[in-house]
Amino acid sequence: MKQTVKAVVLAAGAIERPIAYANNDLPGTLLAGAVRTYVERYAVRPGSRAVVFANNDSAYATALALQSAGVVVAAIVDPRAGPRLDGALPYAA
Repeated sequence: MKQTVKAVVLAAGAIERPIAYANNDLPGTLLAGAVRTYVERYAVRPGSRAVVFANNDSAYATALALQSAGVVVAAIVDPRAGPRLDGALPYAA
């Protein structure tokens, strides 16, 4: 029996890369995905104050998760400009 494909989905995925800065290997420096997992899956409050560095919209979801866990998000640093910041997550954050 011959089958035809109605749709093809390509999901390239993403790999988070840490930002290089002095002392970025000290405790308290986490990738956004790890922070979100701690908050959403394990109900861990990873600190009391955070700065989130964004290079995509998932960082905004992490900032919102931190805020819902009672962490003060002091800043969201996003080097992108223009229409890339017009999405629902940046607006919500």
